[in-house]
Amino acid sequence: MLEKDIRPESLFDHYIHLSQQDIVKIFSRKKKKRIKCPVCRVLGKFYFRKDSFDYEMCRNCSSIYNSPRTSSETFKKYYSNSISAKFWSNVFYKRTSQKRIKMIWQPKAKLAASFFDKSRADNLIDIGAGYGLFLDEIKKNTNLRTYAIEPSGSMANVLNSKEHICINGYVEDLAKKDMPLGNNFFTCFEVLEHVHDPNFFLKKINSFLKKNEMLLLTTLSGKGLDIDVLGKSSKSIQPPYHINFFNPYSIKILLEKNNYKVINIQTPGKLDINILENNYSKIKNNFWKTFIKNSSLSEKKNMQKFLVRNNLSSHMLVVAKKNK
Repeated sequence: MLEKDIRPESLFDHYIHLSQQDIVKIFSRKKKKRIKCPVCRVLGKFYFRKDSFDYEMCRNCSSIYNSPRTSSETFKKYYSNSISAKFWSNVFYKRTSQKRIKMIWQPKAKLAASFFDKSRADNLIDIGAGYGLFLDEIKKNTNLRTYAIEPSGSMANVLNSKEHICINGYVEDLAKKDMPLGNNFFTCFEVLEHVHDPNFFLKKINSFLKKNEMLLLTTLSGKGLDIDVLGKSSKSIQPPYHINFFNPYSIKILLEKNNYKVINIQTPGKLDINILENNYSKIKNNFWKTFIKNSSLSEKKNMQKFLVRNNLSSHMLVVAKKNK
């Protein structure tokens, strides 16, 4: 996989440009409140400012998060009405969907399936399911009943048309009675970096879980190589849609504080080195500038494998279950 396969540069840059316009329209002059680290509950230190959004880093766990932060209602307005959010779902995602199915969703479905037997699940519930590409793959290869939790009305129509059962709403607004009967397996892909209150989000999911039911989630690691090296210049750290960046150390603490037992943490990313290649002019660290410039293809592949083996990639996967 290469970055251009799932994020064509011109298309992705246009999405960022639209996001910057939305910041001016939706977030300007909104009241902001400084928040504590979602993990350690202490005030962090200023990390950088990007497009009028300030980010702090926790002194204890190195989580990176937007602070001060506007209200959750402002973010909901962004996801419901913004030009960039509509561009992402109506243009960007549709144009890249076939490659995303092959390179992202088919491998994720295979990986998730390896945990199904342990959970004895009847239903798979995908949080933030979008077009349901992951659920489509699950439906092809298992007998699980497929459910989606999705706040977008238009996406809910797409999901229902594919015979996935859609629970239309934000996780934070749902109740246990909204969940299906039977044994459930929850998945949540690339959502946690977006949510306004990660603790409330995870607590709410935990309230839906019965003992030993599992949650598989993926998110971005702020200590993954490309994000750590590029810092402010990383396209992954882009407000207003990415506002939380945990890491393998801090995500474990966060989950345990919210009544989860962590079963597995890994960073199976494939793009860190390629992202640095594509952003060579923005690298300030001399070691990585030299490595990217002078290393062979084989050496770069070996380095990416090293990052995966040592939980140093920016793509993070976690499997956890209800603790009590």
